[in-house]
Amino acid sequence: MSDQAPEQVPPRSPAGPSYANSPFKFVFWGIVVLVLLSLPFARLVTLLPPWNTWHAGCFPPLMARSVAMLFPVTALAILYVAIVATLVYRDASRRGMDPWLWATVATFLPFFIGVFLYLVMRTNGRRTCPKCGKALQADFKACPYCGHVEELVCSQCQTPIAAGWKFCAKCGHPLA
Repeated sequence: MSDQAPEQVPPRSPAGPSYANSPFKFVFWGIVVLVLLSLPFARLVTLLPPWNTWHAGCFPPLMARSVAMLFPVTALAILYVAIVATLVYRDASRRGMDPWLWATVATFLPFFIGVFLYLVMRTNGRRTCPKCGKALQADFKACPYCGHVEELVCSQCQTPIAAGWKFCAKCGHPLA
């Protein structure tokens, strides 16, 4: 039996930033609620004839058509919001972008401008090795093909350092 304690492994940090408390989460859901609440009323108001053309006891035929169209139009709007928001949210999360921001932009900018804007602005999520040129995942620290290490580390204590540092923050070793 060994007297040494087992080596403690520090907990692994998440791969990307957390956007659980993004302010755009509340913006997104606020706009969803406002649009869904206003859609039926806007549809009724635009299809109803002027109030002074109604006769007593007569149900205008245009009103019957507007009520019949209310449900399919509302269902299509809900389906559009659900599909676009879900797809953009998942893709933005996978790419390390703020998913609530991009779901809001892609869903609520009219005429698919938001979707096109997201497609242009999204990051690739991959990079290439500067030594061998092969594709790497964004979170890889070393190239699995050639072994090139991208991250700068202190030569004495192997602590990650930032470019431009003159001394290691952990051991104080001068850096070249």
